[in-house]
Amino acid sequence: MNKPASGPQAQEEVVALREALESARSQLYALRTKVQQHEALAQASAHANKLLKERDEALRALGEGVMRAIREGQLTLPPALERLAGGVKKAEERREAHARRIDDLLAEGEAAAQRLRTRKSAPPPQTPLASGPKRR
Repeated sequence: MNKPASGPQAQEEVVALREALESARSQLYALRTKVQQHEALAQASAHANKLLKERDEALRALGEGVMRAIREGQLTLPPALERLAGGVKKAEERREAHARRIDDLLAEGEAAAQRLRTRKSAPPPQTPLASGPKRR
């Protein structure tokens, strides 16, 4: 078996190893502290985003309710807000027009698919319409 070295050189190596271990421990502690700080910041940011989303959903629900009440004649807006309501109405009209265009495209696609299905199920013609190229 190897016998541990003793003497001043061995003592210096042990001291150097202990210093390296303490340095590594302090670096680990500092890193752990930074990770915990970043984790806390990330959680705070996620919570803030959740609160913003809840606020946006509440505002959307309020806006939809107000617009519904305006359409039904239960509510009239002051003149200063009429322009904003007009912008919402125009955006809704554009959205509905876009939805109609999508429906039209889907209907055209379905019609084309139906024509292809009909063509595929039809029996092939008995004789070709044009004769093939002649070989010499």
